[in-house]
Order: sequence, then structure tokens, then C-alpha cells
Amino acid sequence: STTFNWRDLTVMRAAGKRGKKQALRLRAAEAGSALPIEEITKVLDNDKQTGARVNVAPDRNAEAVFELENALAAKGNEPVELEITFTADAAGVPTLWRISATDADADLLAPASVIVNAKKDAFTRTAAERKARAAYVVSRQPSQKQISDRIAGLTKQIATTEGEVPTTLVMAEMAKPRPTFILVRGAYDKPGEQVTANTPGVLSPMAADLPRNRLGLARWLVDPRNPLPARVTVNRLWQTVFGTGLVKTSEDFGAQGEAPSHPELLDWLAGEFIRGGWDVKAMMRLLVTSATYRQSSRLTPLLRERDPENRLLARGARFRLPAEFVRDQALAVSGLLAPEIGGPSVRPYHPPGLYEQVVATRFSMGYVQGTGDDLHRRSLYTYWKRSVPHPAMLAFDAPFREACTLRRPRTNTPLQALNLMNDPTYVGSGPPAGSAHDERRRRKHRGTPHARLQACPRASATHARIGGADGCLRTFASRISNRCG
Repeated sequence: STTFNWRDLTVMRAAGKRGKKQALRLRAAEAGSALPIEEITKVLDNDKQTGARVNVAPDRNAEAVFELENALAAKGNEPVELEITFTADAAGVPTLWRISATDADADLLAPASVIVNAKKDAFTRTAAERKARAAYVVSRQPSQKQISDRIAGLTKQIATTEGEVPTTLVMAEMAKPRPTFILVRGAYDKPGEQVTANTPGVLSPMAADLPRNRLGLARWLVDPRNPLPARVTVNRLWQTVFGTGLVKTSEDFGAQGEAPSHPELLDWLAGEFIRGGWDVKAMMRLLVTSATYRQSSRLTPLLRERDPENRLLARGARFRLPAEFVRDQALAVSGLLAPEIGGPSVRPYHPPGLYEQVVATRFSMGYVQGTGDDLHRRSLYTYWKRSVPHPAMLAFDAPFREACTLRRPRTNTPLQALNLMNDPTYVGSGPPAGSAHDERRRRKHRGTPHARLQACPRASATHARIGGADGCLRTFASRISNRCG
């Protein structure tokens, strides 16, 4: 015996004068010892991930009955094509498919149980058999069939809609908290002193009216009397803008961490953050509009000697953008960045074969590169697998995401330059002529070649001119023009 999944059944009317095949709509029916409708319906749902589970043996056949939703008018010897998709549990097992067709009235087709019931004398039928016979007769009425088909369609539509709604895990507090004990030497079967939920004693205590659960913990975290969360948050925002936090060890505010370079400034920013209602956007605006941020980043020999790491903030910050920002900046300058917000992850350019070497199995489709806008979405939406991070971002010090990383290292390696000179994201991947990307780029960089060259420094570095850049750009443009003819 063998078992296989019957995935799909398609019936097509042969191609007509226009050369197009017409799909014929089917619905499952019951007749004789055929498989139940609930199982056969899975063959007609146009979903190759589902199917009818069929078990056959030399002495045991499996039958399925289908009927056309609309009668097929005969036109001479016009052929009809059937396409059957199935997968067998055991490869190489021979199976014999027999296909029969009839123009008999569908009402003459009935399950074996109904036929046996009908052959019985009316006086010998039990109450259950009489009820089953009456229910079958009603189900074969045209009006009842229409209602049943509509119910089945709506049920499928509801299931499809519910399947498209994202789901997530939700935690709920227990009505009665479970007793918790300190385990002696960590042994689960040796409970010691019983303990209850509370905050660390070295920090401000939790208010007596707060519940001792996750809600109470959340309210304690944003309590103005507890400055630690605000200090940690504004320090991370400062690190994003200036490259290094006021507390350099942004991942460690404890005794093992580094003391803040400007403790009064950190306290004031934390207070402003709390008074502003924990508004991250307002805090970022405050930082980037400050005189400290807007000052020149020019590094003089004196500043290099006195403050090489710029911990005293005597000059503006100068550091390489994070990996995701490098890619997004390049796409934005070129006019290719897709502005859409939200949606599922996308798969941009990726070295061929790399993904398959690590994770490809017979159950995996491998890395299927996206098309169109998916190639130029923000890096925030890039598909990421922990064992195979995006190699271009990894070259620019993006972490593996196997653990939380608050402070990334910054390296300067030849591999980064090699990536910028060869990755299709940066070179050789212009949009197709006439596409939305092509039109967006043309609008962004319109004008004469000289005007476009002058716009390059402003687009990439927000400066109208970078000393000596005009000549270099003109020489480069001339070489490209001569090479391309």
C-alpha cells in the first residue's frame, strides 16, 4: 500500500481560435464509496500546500467524484485536458489512474450509504435512517444546493481572511500568582526561601498602589522618580547622533561601566525627556538643532592631541554611518530609494549561492531575490536570517542579531570598498527605462550634465561644493562619456 497527497486537479477546455485554454469550474460530489466531500474539496482550493490524503493498495481503490458547475456543451470531438498534481510518500510506487466521464443527471449519483438506505423497505428503516434519507433528498434540491455552495464559499472566504490577519503571542497574568522560591544551589527540586516580585532595593521603590505584575513594572519604569530608564534612553539617542554616548559604555550603566563625560548634561536631558512625555522625535530634534551638533567637524592638530575621541565635544561628530544607513543613503542619493512604509520583509540583491550553502534543504526554496521596488526598499525591511546575515551589511559591522547589541564596532577595511565598487545596489543596477524608479531619478537629477555634477555633492554630503571635487567629477564624467561613446 502507499499513501499520497492529491494536491490539485485542473480541467481545461482545449485552446480555441485565440490560443487560450479555458479552465472549467468543478465541485466535489459524493457517489458510491468515493472519498468524502470534505476531503476532496481540498483538491479544488487552488492551494498546492493542501491536499486530500489518499491511501491505496492492490486490493483497495480510492474513488473521487466531481461535477462541472456548468454543463459542458459538446462541440464535435473537442478535447478536454486534465492536470493532476500529487506527491507520494514513497517514491517509485506504481499507481494506476482511471478517469471516467458521464452525462448522467447528477441527482442519480449518490453515496453508497444512501443507496443501501434507499433499497430498504420503508417500514424496516430506523429513525436515524429515515432522517438521513430525508436530509439527503433536501440537499439535492437546486435551491438547497445553491445555499450550500454559498455557505461553503463564505466559509472559505472567512478562513482566508482570518489567515491573512497577523497573529502574535499574548501573555496574561495569572489570577493567583504561582509561589516562587529561591532554588538551593539552582536545584529545581530544592526550593528555599519564598520570594515575591519587586524592584531592586538600590533603586527607587515601587509605589505601594502599583500592582506587583508587568503593568506595575511598566508604570514604575516611566515614573518621574525613577530617572534610570530616561538616562539610558537619551544616552542611546546621543550615541546615535554623536557616535559615542555621554556614557561610552551604553550597554552598561553599572559599576563596570564608564562614568559619564558630562553628568549634568545627561541628567538635564533625562529630565527634559520625562517632562516632554517621553517624545523621542522631540528629543532627536533637540539634539540635531543644538550648537554642539551643528559645529564644524574639522579636526585640528591641537584638538587631535588634546581630545582624540572628542569626548569634550569641542568639534562636530565625524563617523561612518551604520551599515543600514550606508545602503539607504546611497539609494536616496541616486533617487532609487522606494518611499513605501510598512509591509512584509523584502529580499534585495544577495550573492548567489551563499544562502543555499548554509540553509538550503529539500524543504527550502533558497533565496528568491525580489524584483521592482523590493530591490530598493529601506534596509529596515531586508529579510534577515540569523545564520546568514546580509553580507553587505555584515561588511559594515552589522551584528548577527543573535544577541542584543547596543554599541557596534566601526572598522575600516578593504572589503567595504570592494563591496561599494561591486555590489549591484551601488553600481550597475540602474532602473529599467520608463519604470517608476527611472522617472523618479530623472526628476531628482534633471538639467544639463554640468548642473547634475554640481548637484552631486549637495545630494550626497548636503554641501554645495567640496573643495577640489568639481574637477574630479568632471574628469570622471568625461571618462565615462568617452567610454560609453
